[in-house]
Amino acid sequence: MIGRRISLKEIIDKIFGIIPYFKTRNELLDEEFDKFDSRYLPKEEYFSYARTVFKAYILDAEFRDIVDKGNFSFLNVSPYGESFQKLSPELRKAIPDYIKDFVPLNKFAA
Repeated sequence: MIGRRISLKEIIDKIFGIIPYFKTRNELLDEEFDKFDSRYLPKEEYFSYARTVFKAYILDAEFRDIVDKGNFSFLNVSPYGESFQKLSPELRKAIPDYIKDFVPLNKFAA
């Protein structure tokens, strides 16, 4: 199961053999995070937290809303709150900014 919307371009690419299969949502998330990682190079101590927050920000609208509105007290009840709080201040800002600028969220909607 793919678990996301497939674009018309992907369908055409598959028909013409340009791509061998439709990537799953997790494969696309990993690709997007790899791009972020190569740009910002989070330190090893933050890496797993950055990956968790990156994926959560894309997939979880409630978490995204908490971060965007700065309602950080609500992070205490979010399953991703601990990961967000363990990030460096730079990554707390960089992850949402990067996603807003470079990642089309509708690509991950089911």
